[in-house]
Amino acid sequence: MATQFEIGDEQLADLRRVCFLGPDLLSAVAQVLEGLRTLPLQPDQLLVLVQGALGGDRSDAESVCRQSLALNGLMRQANLAIEDLASGLDKAIEAYEEDDPEFIRSWRNSREPFLRLVGAKACRLTAKAIDLSYDFANLFRRGRILADVRPLFNQTNDDIEGVVISYTLRLRYDNVAGDHDLSLAMDQRDVEQLKQECEKALKKGATAKGKMAALNLAAFITGE
Repeated sequence: MATQFEIGDEQLADLRRVCFLGPDLLSAVAQVLEGLRTLPLQPDQLLVLVQGALGGDRSDAESVCRQSLALNGLMRQANLAIEDLASGLDKAIEAYEEDDPEFIRSWRNSREPFLRLVGAKACRLTAKAIDLSYDFANLFRRGRILADVRPLFNQTNDDIEGVVISYTLRLRYDNVAGDHDLSLAMDQRDVEQLKQECEKALKKGATAKGKMAALNLAAFITGE
């Protein structure tokens, strides 16, 4: 069955902007990305490279990067080859032939260099890194540690003789089922241990990244 998908308004605006850059500029971007010795893994790194190849226009570069990464993500999720993607884009874009013939002409002129750009290893690897960074059953969204003060009343409950201070770790996470909350009681030793584990995790991440750099392997820490 032929690949079919719809183009939303934001994606349509991006694709129009990309196509109107023309085949020469898009070919120049593709050539830069294909000639890289060190590949980017972060969208910001890719954006800098594309912006430079376009002569410094950030808005155009953002549209190019957004669509190249989104389309690579689509190919990965739907297990599509670049030819399948091209076929799907042709069908989706040519649906606008009557309403926007100028866009159709620019797409036909820019189609090959744009698809060459999308298929560049730099775009594919960056999209894959983004996908794998968040490919987990549960994703952490927010965490707080609340300090609770619990009064100790006297026998007649008309005075406070002391207090107990405790901690609650509140976790917010989501998955395919939606948003979730989890509360865990903690004592002072738990909080101190959690702090140590966080510091160790950050050090491990920096060490691993440094080792990869020494081996000339691109690496980034999720969310940095």
